[in-house]
Amino acid sequence: MYVMTDFHLSQRLGLNYSLLSKKVLFTFPTTYSFFALNPEESGLITADGKNISADMFAVGEWKFHQLGIFSPNAKDPSKKKDIGPEKIRHMQKCLKVAKRFRYFYVPSSFFSLS
Repeated sequence: MYVMTDFHLSQRLGLNYSLLSKKVLFTFPTTYSFFALNPEESGLITADGKNISADMFAVGEWKFHQLGIFSPNAKDPSKKKDIGPEKIRHMQKCLKVAKRFRYFYVPSSFFSLS
């Protein structure tokens, strides 16, 4: 799951490391549309290789698993600020729109299996 790598490590564009930084990628709503709709296919694994079921379109899952902006490595230790409500609202909106977008690309038979 390369998207999660980008959220944690950033990506460079040529010699520019800040253009696609973690902070910038967080603001791109389309980035969230690459996650699987099925929580069993979250792409997350434990240290010993077991799959972790997680709804990647729920902010609570991101907090619980300490992903993206909730990762201890993602916060700037010099500022010691919590993630504010503005960032949470932004993420909720991105995830909601991304999930809706994903439904357009999933066959309707996927939903009748549950």
